[in-house]
Amino acid sequence: MNPLLEVQGLIKYYPVGSRFSAQRRTLRAVDGIDLTVQPGETLGLVGESGCGKSTTVRLIMRLLEPTAGRILFDGQDMSSMSSAQLKVVRRRMQIVFQDPFASLNPRKTAGRIIADPLAIHRIGSAAERRSRVQDLLERVGLDRTHAERYPHEFSGGQRQRISIARALACSPQLIVADEPVSALDVSIQAQVLNLLQELQRDLALTMIFISHDLSVVQYVSDRIAVMYLGKIVELGPSQAIYYHPQHPYTRSLLSAIPLPDPTRREAIPPLESELPSPMNVPSGCRFHPRCPLATERCRHESPELRPVGTTLVACHNV
Repeated sequence: MNPLLEVQGLIKYYPVGSRFSAQRRTLRAVDGIDLTVQPGETLGLVGESGCGKSTTVRLIMRLLEPTAGRILFDGQDMSSMSSAQLKVVRRRMQIVFQDPFASLNPRKTAGRIIADPLAIHRIGSAAERRSRVQDLLERVGLDRTHAERYPHEFSGGQRQRISIARALACSPQLIVADEPVSALDVSIQAQVLNLLQELQRDLALTMIFISHDLSVVQYVSDRIAVMYLGKIVELGPSQAIYYHPQHPYTRSLLSAIPLPDPTRREAIPPLESELPSPMNVPSGCRFHPRCPLATERCRHESPELRPVGTTLVACHNV
């Protein structure tokens, strides 16, 4: 089966400072990403804040222009598409943003927000769009009468359901969920996660799910890619990553998940030092300044992803 989405050597650099300054530097937000996503699959993308997760998906959606690399959607190279060609492809791929209040226009009703993609792509008549909006509201667990309300009249969980309904309006194949539950209460998080899983199953959706919480990603994902400072350091099946992590960084992320039993302690302490600046990337393995297993080789030689069991791991010591 051919992948629905394929990313090859994706890079995004930002020049920092005045172009006339001798101190001008480069921020390496994404530094060589290779990914494939199969039809019907959920790929989880996880890592600390600042590791490049959101930048990666914005590049995939072509909301940002890549510095280098190729993005193939259903075999079509999006990297060189014109605006008109992108408009056609974007009907098939949609995004749900992290903050539902910021991503919804406060001057529009929920019905108008959900109907906007239909109007932009000229799908259906006015009556058909109204019917589609009402069906989508019910599909995400809201009432048809909610179409006339404004975003400030909804709770955070309800606003995120409206964002999901808007993303589904054009019947896309790929949904990108950029930390869709991080701004919600824990009980509401579970409801939204269950809704996303139900929609994926019923509508045969392909999904990229981003979070900094490995327990959330493991719950919804078939495979997980762990990012650190612009690169993928571990990639493999969800259960293998969660229960048998190979990379020291993945183990540290798992050890930071709160345990329900206060008497239990993880053998691996969570990371304490800050993520290095992407403007001053460490030489060799990027994780070596924080890694308890670092050797002299790690300080000078950058590891490549290689098979270890059922996962791909970028580490010299596993």
